[in-house]
Amino acid sequence: MNIDWAKVIPTFLSALIGAFTGGVITWLSAKKSLEKQFNFEMKMKKINDLKTTYKSLISIYREIYHNKSECEILLSNLNNEVAKRNVIIKQNGNDLNLTNDSWKKFNQEINDFEYKGDTSEISLFYSIISVEIRNNNTNRERLEFFIEKGEKITKNLHKNIELTKAKIRKLEETIS
Repeated sequence: MNIDWAKVIPTFLSALIGAFTGGVITWLSAKKSLEKQFNFEMKMKKINDLKTTYKSLISIYREIYHNKSECEILLSNLNNEVAKRNVIIKQNGNDLNLTNDSWKKFNQEINDFEYKGDTSEISLFYSIISVEIRNNNTNRERLEFFIEKGEKITKNLHKNIELTKAKIRKLEETIS
């Protein structure tokens, strides 16, 4: 059997060039598709991380607001004579209605987040709240501290909540 190389080589080169061209086109489209999918997944991960942070900020905001409100109620219930003496207060034998559950659950999330403000203020607030809860007592000076710090912290948390909400919206707009 004699092979006519003059006819085989052009056919072979044509098939080789076609296969190479098809492979390159397939590779480029697959690469583009994978990059698009990867970017989408990264944006979704960022959105989910921000939503988790958002929920953490909301939870801590509500808890600090609750604690501040409870301190305001306790302080307003004190009569002037007792308040002036700065005595230890127990709430009629009941537990003080202060809580630190959200902080225990989400403090790492807040510390890892790009928080605009000083997280040490929140940590200090909760450190002292934890002592109050454990000892089930407080005094006028600490109640005033909680009210003052709580007001400042909730304002800062509110700003961070709004910034986080805006970041989530902006990322969601780029996906749709």
